[in-house]
Amino acid sequence: MKKAVKILLLFLVFSLLNLFGFAQCPLDIGQTPNVSNTGQILYFPFNGNVTNQGSGSYTATVSGATYTTGICGQAMDFDGLNDYVKINPFVPMTGNFTISAWVYIDNMQQNLAIFATRDQCATTYRGYSQAEFFINYYNTAQGNFPQELNYNVNQHQNCTGYSAGDRYNAQNYTFSAGSWHFVALKVQNNSNESRIVSFYIDCQLRSTTQYLNYPSSASFSSSNNNKSYIGASSDVPSYIYSFNGKIDEFRLFNRILTNTELQNLYYKCKPVDVAINKYIGNCTGDSANIEVINSQIGVSYYLYDSTNQQTVGSAQTGGCSNLFFSTGLIISPTNFYIKAVDVNTSCLIILDTIISLNPNYGGSLQYDTLEL
Repeated sequence: MKKAVKILLLFLVFSLLNLFGFAQCPLDIGQTPNVSNTGQILYFPFNGNVTNQGSGSYTATVSGATYTTGICGQAMDFDGLNDYVKINPFVPMTGNFTISAWVYIDNMQQNLAIFATRDQCATTYRGYSQAEFFINYYNTAQGNFPQELNYNVNQHQNCTGYSAGDRYNAQNYTFSAGSWHFVALKVQNNSNESRIVSFYIDCQLRSTTQYLNYPSSASFSSSNNNKSYIGASSDVPSYIYSFNGKIDEFRLFNRILTNTELQNLYYKCKPVDVAINKYIGNCTGDSANIEVINSQIGVSYYLYDSTNQQTVGSAQTGGCSNLFFSTGLIISPTNFYIKAVDVNTSCLIILDTIISLNPNYGGSLQYDTLEL
């Protein structure tokens, strides 16, 4: 009954905030944010099919890739050799756009293409490209950037020689195999030499470096035979650069998303959660360590003793990380809540959980109880 009343009160609070146009309050446990689909021309959740759920008139065909368990339902699994998803017709990348996806790397020992729109020669990949978004680019002539997020606009030189263009990478972050990451690319005025490129990894905007600057206007010529791929750079054998791992929730917008919109895409698949990590019982009382899983960026969390009406310890600021709180030693039955406060709007909610500690005496190691 208490939980039902609390949920009703939270619903009324959220409704009033939305009615009067106030900013969104912190996310509750398991709550997912609203995601804008404005300008979303491609959306492939890869839940057993490649039906485009975006607004663009595009279809997709699968070559080799298979469906597997993803971070939101199913994902597409690429073998790192010759798998790809081809978009028909190709997607022109001439203006403003944002690409986002969840990626899981199985092996880092190669180039890992996430998306590309590019022309190509008959037997090599060295054609023009309007957009190449990938991880782990290796190029000893122009710098070696393993384990990093990269973006290229490629300028063709000749089909047997080298290629140049404009190339960018995200700073201060390196990837490793074996875990899911949310990645996004924002590009403004792509066909202009003064384009603006930015990268977003998990919950953070990353600084960007342009490490090669070469005229690329020919990459946007209407005479180029462009093709678009998810999980690959081309369909030319030995130059496919198939992703080695899984791609889920692929989206392409024909506009620049705000950082808040990107955060909403992140929390759509990784909502906030709470867990009891450790129970400790002894003859004197009990204590518990409480974990806020995947804490929300821009939100302060603190542990509140509702029985004695006091805050326990200091507030901690979220940021896609896990936060840990300790109740301290409790000698009488006590209830705790986690409170969350938006640092910009001061909107406060109580996360939908009750942590009840019921100490036991006389040497019996009976553990604390958790009620959700």
